[in-house]
Amino acid sequence: MLQRKAYEHLVKWKNTPDKKALLITGARQIGKTYIIRKFAEENYSNFIEINFITNPDAAKIFNGDLNAETILINLTAYTQKPLVKGDTLIFFDEIQESPLALTSLKYFTEQAPDYDIIATGSYMGISKHGKTSFPVGKVTMMNLHPLSFVEYLDSIGQDMIADTIREGRFEDIPQALEPQMNDLLKTYMWVGGMPAALSAHLDNGIPQDVRAVQQDILN
Repeated sequence: MLQRKAYEHLVKWKNTPDKKALLITGARQIGKTYIIRKFAEENYSNFIEINFITNPDAAKIFNGDLNAETILINLTAYTQKPLVKGDTLIFFDEIQESPLALTSLKYFTEQAPDYDIIATGSYMGISKHGKTSFPVGKVTMMNLHPLSFVEYLDSIGQDMIADTIREGRFEDIPQALEPQMNDLLKTYMWVGGMPAALSAHLDNGIPQDVRAVQQDILN
C-alpha cells in the first residue's frame, strides 16, 4: 500500500478545533480521491461523496439559496444517506465543475461547523472561475504532490532508510549502504511519484507496464 505523508495532514486537520472546510488541489491522477476515501473509511462512520464530473446533476443542489442548512437537506435527499453531526465527512470531488459548490464552502465553514467538508479539484480548473466568489479566508488550502523519495521508500518497505533521511541523520548511514541507496534513488527517478505508475512497479516490476502507465497519464 502506498504511504502518503498527506494522510497525517488530514488527521491533523480533523483534530483541529474550529477547522475550516479543506480544499485540496493538485494535478490529475495524483491520488486525491484515493487518499480521501481511505481517510474517510478509517475516521468516520458516515461518508458522502459527490463527483461533479460523473454526477453533473448534483450541481443543481447548489442552485438558489446557498444557506448551509438548505444544502445539507438537499444533500440528504440527493444521496439518500444520513448526516450525523460530528461524525460525517462530506466530499466534493472535482469541485471545479460546480462554481457554486466552491462558493458554498464559505457557508459550510460559517454555518455548519459540525460537518467536516473536503473538496478536491485541479488548480487550473478552480482558478479559471474568476467570476465566481472564492471563499477567501474560509477554507484551508492543501496541495497534493506526487510521492516523494521518502514516501517511495516507505511504500516499498525500506522504513529504516526512510526514517534516517526523514530525521536528517545522514551521518548514521553506513558507507556500505550507499550503493543500495543509489539504486533505490535511480529507480525512483525512473518510476516517478505518480501513484498509478508506482503501483504498477510494486505489482510486478515490469518496466514496460510502468512506462505504459506513465504514457497514459501524459496522454
